[in-house]
Amino acid sequence: MPTVGLLINEDKPEAVAAAERLTRALLEQGVAVRAAPSTAERIGELGCRADQAEIAASDFAVVLGGDGTLLAAARTLAPCGTPILGIHLGRFGFIAEALPDDLMSATLRVIAGEAGIDERMMLSCAVRRENGREELPLGLNDVVVKSGAARMVHVRTAIGSDEVATYAADGVIVASPTGSTGYSLSAGGPLVQPSAPVLLITPVCPHTLNARSLIVPDTETVSLTLVSAVERDNVIATVDGQVEVSLHAGDSVEVRRAPYNVRLLTVGGPNFYHKIRARWRYGERLQS
Repeated sequence: MPTVGLLINEDKPEAVAAAERLTRALLEQGVAVRAAPSTAERIGELGCRADQAEIAASDFAVVLGGDGTLLAAARTLAPCGTPILGIHLGRFGFIAEALPDDLMSATLRVIAGEAGIDERMMLSCAVRRENGREELPLGLNDVVVKSGAARMVHVRTAIGSDEVATYAADGVIVASPTGSTGYSLSAGGPLVQPSAPVLLITPVCPHTLNARSLIVPDTETVSLTLVSAVERDNVIATVDGQVEVSLHAGDSVEVRRAPYNVRLLTVGGPNFYHKIRARWRYGERLQS
């Protein structure tokens, strides 16, 4: 009997409603559904309660929410190799595969073996301090060192053993190709096709005209060292904008490609090029 994991943004009523419909339809067809206890309670199917390990052991997982929900799911499921079907219920939804109207048909296509797999690199991150090393959760989009105040920080950036620059900026982003359409893009970084084997380094509002994004091979380790900081500035390192730790002068954040990829299921939805053309009207000119 196939098993489907269910991960949703429980704060979105539309996600809860969609999860209810999907779960009932799957159970009627003899498909087992596994969901967190809180989700199972919200959708009224207590028999679907499962812990995180059981959800990750499903044949695949359906994720209902925006890209933020999918980013959180990727951290949990990528190390287990669990394929993810993302259903877009957010504002922009650049990573998710299908729309709510296609929820049932997309899920059934996956069960029938008619889906493809789009593997995306994950980022591994650790903070090196005077008193040791702290591993942070995996990221799909980016790792950022930034100030919590409207004040510049100085971040010494090295690639492997080679120092590249000490940026005087609001912060520095290390992004995956998937994350090139997120914070890095807003900071002036390039669009990168998601399967490209690279890392992006993008300074945020650098206090110079000659600092641009830098693209390096994904075999490199990027180190971001906080040269100096005022404690009240609350300098932090964030992973996908969802996990954060405080940094102090001398701390280094090391970012590299993780040994895991997240496996995103595809069922004929728009690809990367279709999305940038349709959602951003990429390359189009205004007509008077």
